[in-house]
Amino acid sequence: MTLESDLVRRIVGLERRLAEIEARERAGSIYVPLATWGAVYNNTTLAIGTYAINSQSYGVPAGAKAVEIRAAGVCATAASTNYIAFRATGVTDLNIVMRSVIASTLSDDVNGKVHLNASGQFDVVVAGAQWTNVYLYIAGYYI
Repeated sequence: MTLESDLVRRIVGLERRLAEIEARERAGSIYVPLATWGAVYNNTTLAIGTYAINSQSYGVPAGAKAVEIRAAGVCATAASTNYIAFRATGVTDLNIVMRSVIASTLSDDVNGKVHLNASGQFDVVVAGAQWTNVYLYIAGYYI
């Protein structure tokens, strides 16, 4: 094998890998709003822990890559360690974190994109303290 043919082979391999990466990045970029938001939590109290949510129970079709959420809640103590986070079930990376900024006030809210695992699930992670008056809605999904 000549140096030139080895370089061509490597370039072709890199082009294939780049195309695969670009295809993965495009997946999950088309947003589809739900006609009626799925109410996961509506004025609910959540203890410290991790709660798996099946998005398909709230109108999201199988095969969706992510969901668009709206969330709010109250924590009795303001601290950076008191938070509710959202992530795909089975991973450790947090997509969205809602921290307790003002104690005992419904002023902590977030919205954004949360990735789903292959089964269409995502986690709600409650850390540091119990949260009350928790609202979580799925507004749409990404394919």
